[in-house]
Amino acid sequence: MVEQYRPAIGEHCLELVAGVVEDGESYTEAGARELREEAGFDPAGISLVEEFWCATGVLRHRRAIVFAEGLTPVERQLDGNEFLTVTTVPVEDALERARAEPANDATIEGILLSRADGLL
Repeated sequence: MVEQYRPAIGEHCLELVAGVVEDGESYTEAGARELREEAGFDPAGISLVEEFWCATGVLRHRRAIVFAEGLTPVERQLDGNEFLTVTTVPVEDALERARAEPANDATIEGILLSRADGLL
């Protein structure tokens, strides 16, 4: 998980790695890239857990959750506007951490869906 300050809400959040899908990228390619850049891990395998619309009342935005495994440490490559702290959370504690402050975002979706699929 990564901790970062979110100016839109004025708070620090503990979150799963997340990011924007670049033109021409699949969700899994974007997930692997963001994991390398933000957390410093290169996955041996990555799979799509779920793809869905979010905030359909106000946005036309699709979102996806991917699952990565077989992580090898690599050098992080943060963007100039990213100030992230990597926090290692044991799998058995992930849901509890996602439900507690400062994990107050949609991170819980990824953990719950991965858990429901038997991945966690």
